[in-house]
Parts: sequence; structure tokens; C-alpha cells
Amino acid sequence: MMPILFLLFSQSAIGGLALLWLAPQSAGRTFFRMMGAIFLFLSILGLMAAMGGGLATEFILFLPFSISLLIYEIFFWRGIDRIAPILYMLTLALGLLSLFAVSVEYSAFRAGIPGFLYPLNFLGTAVILGSVIVGLALGHWYLAAYKMPLEPLKRVVQILIISALGLGILNIWLALSGSGLPLDATTSPESTQQLILILGRVVFGILAPAFLGLMTWDVLRYRKTTSATGILYVALALVIAGELSARFLLLATGIPW
Repeated sequence: MMPILFLLFSQSAIGGLALLWLAPQSAGRTFFRMMGAIFLFLSILGLMAAMGGGLATEFILFLPFSISLLIYEIFFWRGIDRIAPILYMLTLALGLLSLFAVSVEYSAFRAGIPGFLYPLNFLGTAVILGSVIVGLALGHWYLAAYKMPLEPLKRVVQILIISALGLGILNIWLALSGSGLPLDATTSPESTQQLILILGRVVFGILAPAFLGLMTWDVLRYRKTTSATGILYVALALVIAGELSARFLLLATGIPW
């Protein structure tokens, strides 16, 4: 369970920090401080999960990102605006490098699947998690700063839809290749469980977020940010369910669903 939590927390922190770039400056310093603290907390949870699961390599690969994020938060909270943007870009770069390095670690244990599918899967997961978290936070923030422009939230929702479709394409690739489908699901309980998890990943982690993203986009046309926030709550719950299924499959089979 700890490796699954490490992947979920670390990818949420990296993806969320990346999508924070789209948030409008009119949201105010408090919003960015709050979001940075949330992503720092997620990164700490990721490190704790790595330690608890004995994931020494993952811990080492993810630690520079967490340290850089902590330093960035300190400078940002102290209002040192000349250095904070540089630290933000450095932290983001370290996060992406960590994402790529960890994906390579997992690709080494599975033969017959193109290695580039692993970093694409990890990147898609980070983006879909980050987009739904940042989108939900922005939706809440409109309740207090209702004069903020809606375009940033619309862009985040667009990325949510695109990332869900991108993960769907990767899953179609794996299904058509035949290397990832449990073909003996009628006779093997383990294969039946894997097939159920694949369905959960597709329905909860891909189809539902794409559909809910389209619903949110439609609602935002009428500036109904409260309704959009409610939809994004559901999207967050379903994305987490889908990603838990996908990470369990990755650890059980080595396949980047």
C-alpha cells in the first residue's frame, strides 16, 4: 500500500505545482501560499510513504523536489519576489526529473512494453491529479474573489479533459497490444481482479473525469462557479479512485495502465 500512496502523493504534488502556473495573479498571495503549503504537505506525505514502504530509491529521487519546494515556500512566504519565481521553476524542473526517474525505475521490471509509455503515464497522472486539485481550489476561491477572470479555471478544466483523453489513448494502446490484458479472467481469480481494476481505472480515472470536465466547462459558460466546484469535487473523488486502481495494477503487473 505504501508504494501506491507514494505514487499518489508525489504525483499530486508535482502535477499540482505545475498547474499552479495557470492560476491568475488576481487570486492574491494568500491563495498561492495556501496551495504551496498543500503541495508541500503532499510531498511530505509522499516521503513518509516512501520511508514506510522501504522505497529507498524513490525516496532519494523525490527528496530534492521536496527540499526545493520547502525553500521556495520559505522565500515566497517572506515576500522575496525576486528569487521565488526562480525557485519555483527550479522546483518544477526537479519534480519533472523525479517523475521521469521514478517511471524509469518501474519500466525496468516489465519487458515487452515500450519504455516511453511509463513516463507518459506518470506525467498524465500527475497532470490529471494536479488539474483537478487546482481547479477545485480555484472554484472555491471564486466565492471570495468573484471578480477573478474565469479563463484560468477554464484552461485548467481543458487540461483535465485533455489529460483524461491522453491517458485513455495510452490505455487503448495497451489493450490493442494485448500485452496488458488478463486473457484468462474466467479461470483465474487474480486475472478477474485485474480485469475489474482495469475497468475501474477506465471508468473512474478516464471516462468520468473527461465527462465531468465537459460538464464543468458547460457550467462555466454561465459563470456558475459554485456548480462547477461541486462537479470538481466529484471529479476529484473519481480521479483518486481511478488512480488507486491504476497504481495497484502497476505494482501487481508492472503495466502502466
